Amino acid sequence: MIMLKILLHIMVQHVQTVRVAFLHQCAKNNVCPAVYAISDRPPSHRSKLLDAYHNKRTANLQLIDLGEHVVAFALDPQGSRFIQQKLERANPTEKAQLVDALRGHVLELAQHMNGSHVIRKALETIINEILTQVIPLSLHKYGCWVIECVLEHCTHKRLVLEQLHANVATLVTDQYGNHVIQHINSLSLHEYGNLVVQRLLEHCTEQQKRPVLEQLLDNVPTLVMDKYGSFVIQHMVEHGRPEDRERIVRSLQGDIMKHICRKAICNIIEKCLIFGTTEQKNA
Repeated sequence: MIMLKILLHIMVQHVQTVRVAFLHQCAKNNVCPAVYAISDRPPSHRSKLLDAYHNKRTANLQLIDLGEHVVAFALDPQGSRFIQQKLERANPTEKAQLVDALRGHVLELAQHMNGSHVIRKALETIINEILTQVIPLSLHKYGCWVIECVLEHCTHKRLVLEQLHANVATLVTDQYGNHVIQHINSLSLHEYGNLVVQRLLEHCTEQQKRPVLEQLLDNVPTLVMDKYGSFVIQHMVEHGRPEDRERIVRSLQGDIMKHICRKAICNIIEKCLIFGTTEQKNA
């Protein structure tokens, strides 16, 4: 125990001696200790390739050449502009490699002045390419997942829905395209998506549209309260089977009648009065 205390005492004295020497050196060089320590650290994402690019020693540099230097370039003003410019003319392989290189660094780059431009440009490039291939992707085993993701999370729904609207019959009969169409509730609440649903109800067979109808009928209270969803319900009342209309009428008999002043609900009730049975009209 005594020996341990002696060793600890010697270690403490050694640390103090080193610290005093360090502070003397800082004072001699007129440098703050904190700044001195930080200045000796190598900058994060330091890149020899980026240095060479700054010094114009990288003739004909391409995206595919960046490799592990992508993040360093993205964080640098000149490097960020380089990536953005190259992305505009990049081929699919180059785009894929860039996206792969960004993996794990997206949050860091998105919160950086220069890096955020790269992330935005990459997203624009990917989305634009997807939007030109909506139907082929919708009919693909894995591509349909991408279109579903766009419908759920992206703001480019209109361009996607316009293409879906023109190809409903093809999509609903395809084993993968059918998955895209099954996002029926979110589609019904969209300005253009509700047109896709109405077209589906008009042109598909009973067997094809029955799963869609069941989803809609299970969500009548939500749909009737929405401007676009109410258009879908009106269409169902006018063109649907009597038993489906009956389920809609029953849904309207509950708390939903508290919102009778809403134009959307008034329009649905009007359709029920026109196309419903005597019992439904008296409900």
